[in-house]
Parts: sequence; structure tokens; C-alpha cells
Amino acid sequence: MCDYWPVFAKEDSQSGYNDWEVVDIVPAPKGFDEDDALDSKEDSMDTIGWRISQGIVKGGFGGYAVEHDGYDYYIVQWDSEPKKAEKTEVIVIDGEEFLVTEGGWICYSRWLDKLPNTTKWWYQTDQRCVVRLQVVCDPSLALVAYHKITNPLHINAGPKTIQSAEENETWQVPEESHDFLIEEANSRAVFDFTYEGFNEGEGSDEEEGEPTHENDEDSEDKDENEE
Repeated sequence: MCDYWPVFAKEDSQSGYNDWEVVDIVPAPKGFDEDDALDSKEDSMDTIGWRISQGIVKGGFGGYAVEHDGYDYYIVQWDSEPKKAEKTEVIVIDGEEFLVTEGGWICYSRWLDKLPNTTKWWYQTDQRCVVRLQVVCDPSLALVAYHKITNPLHINAGPKTIQSAEENETWQVPEESHDFLIEEANSRAVFDFTYEGFNEGEGSDEEEGEPTHENDEDSEDKDENEE
């Protein structure tokens, strides 16, 4: 009875792309099922991981959500192509431990660290890491390289910070990207949960989470004067 049936009709002419059906919603016999809720969250996280993997290019940059007072987010440079973890395990790289779950999307990367006395400037480090793509907010950040003429640091950053920027590969996060990363990191918090059986055999009762950045412990000692 649809006026636009010629547009929506499929090849068999018996069904259409606008098909819909009236259904009855009734209470579940056993009420709320926590396992079903966890399965739903796991499916959501797996879908997010796959979607993020489609936007990763080796050598590019990405930002992901973390829970740390000194950082609103972390930035990495992708060192490999994304892939699914073959098993649940702890991967050790350069002394850092990274928990991954079988079937979860991951990517090997290198951390960037925040330039002291700034809010949106980051420099490349040699510290390698494994990123779970379900926590990535933006897989293809368009960073702007530091240049003392065309893209300089604010003079308030101080001479030592400016010297550091000139001695290291340094990039600036554009204002729009910075705001997006913070907003997206907050929205991802609703999906924070531990995969079923994740800690079995790992010798830890702590919830799954991202590892602490190597420079996090020193972040509170940095000059609080921001750009």
C-alpha cells in the first residue's frame, strides 16, 4: 500500500527495503539478565574496534581515552596495521604490560608525550605500546608539525620547552580535534567494563584498563603554566 513501492521494492517484488512489522513487547520471564547486558556491551565494543580499525593508516596518528589526572587523552603513532588479538594474554613491550582480549582489535604503536607547559603540543617518544582500538576516539588525527616560523610555540611556553620542540619531532593538536577527543573520551566511559573471563589466569583481580604512560608519574611535577 506504499505510494513509493516502485522505489523500495526488491528484485523479487515480494518484499521491500522499507519493510516493517508491528510487534508486541512483553517482560522477560526471568527479568533483567546481567550476562545479556555484558554480551551487548562486548558486541558494542567489538563493533567500535572494527570501525576504528578501518581508519588506521600506518605512520598516522590516533588519540585514545585514558583515566589519568595529567592527561585528557593519549596520542600514538601507528606502527603496524590493525589486527585481531589471537588470544587473551599480556603482551610485554619495552618493560610495559598490555592486556589484550582474544578477538579484540589492537594495533602496535609508539607513544607521544605532552610537551611541558603546553596543552596541545606533543613530541614523539621511542616507547612502543599496544592500543586496544575500542578505546580509540580518533584513528586519523591530522596533527600540525612544529615550525619556529609557520607554527611556533607561544612564548609563554619558555625557552626550555621551545628548545625541546626544536630537538624532537613535535606536533600540535588542532583546537577542534582537541575538543573532540575530550568529548569522545567522556562518552566512551559508559562502555567501561571488563570482558567476561578476561582476568582468568592472569593473576590479577583488577579491571581491564589502559596501561599507565611511562611519564605519567612525573606529570604532576611539571610547570602548571599552560599555553
